[in-house]
Amino acid sequence: MIKTMLPLGLLVLILAGMSSCEKRTTYGVQLFQVIESPDEDEKITIMNRSEKTEDLEGWTLGNKATPISDTIRNVILEPDAAVTFYGKDLSFQIDDYNEVLFLKRPNGENEDTWSN
Repeated sequence: MIKTMLPLGLLVLILAGMSSCEKRTTYGVQLFQVIESPDEDEKITIMNRSEKTEDLEGWTLGNKATPISDTIRNVILEPDAAVTFYGKDLSFQIDDYNEVLFLKRPNGENEDTWSN
C-alpha cells in the first residue's frame, strides 16, 4: 500500500458562498469535481456540503487500484468551502474511463465515491 502525504502548500482553498435566503441541505463532504483528462489538467475538488466545519486530517483519497493512496494533512473545511488536489501532487493517475475514486474518513469509512 502506497501512502503519500499531501502538504498544505500544494492546496488551493476555494470558498463557495451561499446567499442568506438559500436553504442549506446537508450532504456531507463530497468529491465535488473531478477532471480526468488531459493528464496535465487532472484535479480532484472536495467540497464540504454540511453545516459544520470538517477537519480532513487523516482522510484519504484513492482510486480503484489503490483505494487508500494519499493521506490528507492540514486541511480544515468550513461549510461550503472546497479544496482542490492537482494531479501532479497525487500519487495516482485518474483513468479517463472506468475509474472509481474514493474519499475515506480516517477510520476507513467511505465518505464518497466518484466514477466515470
